[in-house]
Amino acid sequence: MSPVRIVLKEQVSRGQVEDFAWNDGWSMWDMMEGVGLEPYVKIYRTQDDLTAAHYIEDPTVDIHYFALEGADVDGTARQIRAGLPTYSRAEVLQTAKTASEPLELARTVRVAGVTASEPFDREIFEIITNAMSNPDPRVRISGVAATAFAAWKEFREPLERLRADAEPQVADFAQVVLRGLTEKNWKES
Repeated sequence: MSPVRIVLKEQVSRGQVEDFAWNDGWSMWDMMEGVGLEPYVKIYRTQDDLTAAHYIEDPTVDIHYFALEGADVDGTARQIRAGLPTYSRAEVLQTAKTASEPLELARTVRVAGVTASEPFDREIFEIITNAMSNPDPRVRISGVAATAFAAWKEFREPLERLRADAEPQVADFAQVVLRGLTEKNWKES
């Protein structure tokens, strides 16, 4: 099962995350300094040691978020949502409908992808696939990036279509993501 991811709002700093973790009694388990396009990752264990909370600053999508795994993912998610500003599903859906600028839409699409998890979510899928046919290549690239997080098999056809995109950067990125998802996420058993 894929981890549950909770996207933090832009104004949340690394220091605020560290204060939150400290105040909730989490212990730091591991840390990886991000260099270049590598993400910064700090792994916490919750006070009851049942859940791992990976705090990630991902420069490739310009988003910072928690990825949660363990026995009490739901409880840990509630803690994070109560203690830090996060994006709700409803907010992502609304912003995708009302975004007036391509860069605002592109960011919302990336947030939608990062927050996507199992099971398949038709509304999030439509946000991402609509972005993949947007006239602005920055929005299409964000759509492709979002598929790497959601990783639903339903993205195969839209990614295959984008391999022939008129914008070489979009086509190349679609090919890379399609190959990665095929090799790592969509293997037939």
